[in-house]
Amino acid sequence: MAIYKKILRFIPISTAIVISFFVILILTFFIIISIEYVDITGEIKPIEFQLIQPKIEGVLKKKYFKEGDLVKKGDTLIEMDSAYNSDEMNKLIIEKDSLTKQTGYHEKNKKNLLEMQRINKLKGEKDLADLKLQIGVLISERDYQKKAYDFQYLLLEDASRILSLNNEITQNKNKVTQLEFQIHQLQDNINNSKIYAQTDGLIIEDDDSIKEDSIYSPGVQIQKLYPNGKVYAEIKIPEGKIAKIEVNQNVILYVTALPFIQYKVFKGKLVSLKKTTLNVQASILNSNQGFYLGKVVIDDPYFEIRNENDFKIKSLLFGMSLNGKIAVGKTNLVNKLLGLQ
Repeated sequence: MAIYKKILRFIPISTAIVISFFVILILTFFIIISIEYVDITGEIKPIEFQLIQPKIEGVLKKKYFKEGDLVKKGDTLIEMDSAYNSDEMNKLIIEKDSLTKQTGYHEKNKKNLLEMQRINKLKGEKDLADLKLQIGVLISERDYQKKAYDFQYLLLEDASRILSLNNEITQNKNKVTQLEFQIHQLQDNINNSKIYAQTDGLIIEDDDSIKEDSIYSPGVQIQKLYPNGKVYAEIKIPEGKIAKIEVNQNVILYVTALPFIQYKVFKGKLVSLKKTTLNVQASILNSNQGFYLGKVVIDDPYFEIRNENDFKIKSLLFGMSLNGKIAVGKTNLVNKLLGLQ
């Protein structure tokens, strides 16, 4: 370094700057080519997804999106025909209102009967008390007993009418409770007739056999929605290179659909490895050997798209293919330059 400084004393400053630049460039080049990388390929996969399926049995009225469509949170994805549920609910509401009105009428009658029973009882008891004093004078014992029997019969008649009204009121209230439960179920069916997107994402796995105007049961899968941003990279590592790979190594990813110079290089960390019995096609990894699947958590799956009039934030999407590299250590520079490594 001292010699390098002495040399710089005898040359112009501009020349010294140029020489320094090239020295730094050459050193950087040698550092870069001395790092050994393992080349990988892979694909963007979803961490989670929303199953698009009916919650109620009925006729599929509408599929609003097809496979490959991008949707926003809150968009209606599918709709089941709720006309039957609406008609039935309206019928039950009319029946419930009629029973509620009838119950109110019965309760009013019951109140009147209870008041009449109270008055009749007071009057009857007073009349009998007065007659009892007149036995043997104005009335015979036998006639008194008949009056007493008629009074008790009148009280029983009032009690029977009140009991009958009580039974009707109880039955009506029970029926109203059942109707309210049925109405609530039908309302739930109506509310569940539409399935909404829980997040922004991509529609995939649209089953062509699922047709509008056909009847389907709850739980039948119609489509899937893969959320934006909630993705990871599934990478393929040749079996011959796996000895150099370790979990927690950093990974650099280049998404095939995005020129990384214009957009960005995606960084991540390898979090798991598993052996697969399948083979990668020779066109992918230039061999027909076995391979390992690795899961890479991506630090930031979003990128910017800019032009003169617009600016958008986009997310990596399920199905995007990618290439990448994993730095696995330093290599022998001489052997690398000679093509021996």
